[in-house]
Amino acid sequence: MKCPKCNGSGVVADQKEVGRKMRSLRVKQGIGLRAMARCMGISHGHLWQLESGRRSWSLTHTNKIIETCAVWFSMKKTIDQTP
Repeated sequence: MKCPKCNGSGVVADQKEVGRKMRSLRVKQGIGLRAMARCMGISHGHLWQLESGRRSWSLTHTNKIIETCAVWFSMKKTIDQTP
């Protein structure tokens, strides 16, 4: 019998949605997968698995990606405003 939450895939739909949203946040900031993974202190393969919903996001992962995007945005804004 299949798990009603994961439909037999082993991945809960909410995990996939979180992954999609986190990927969208990263892409909107113009941050590459490898660069984000490096900033987060994880492998790019691990980040890909998180974004694709194959692994669960922890609070630590979520905080790291938000912090990295905020720093990236702040740096980009400063560079863009430099004459």
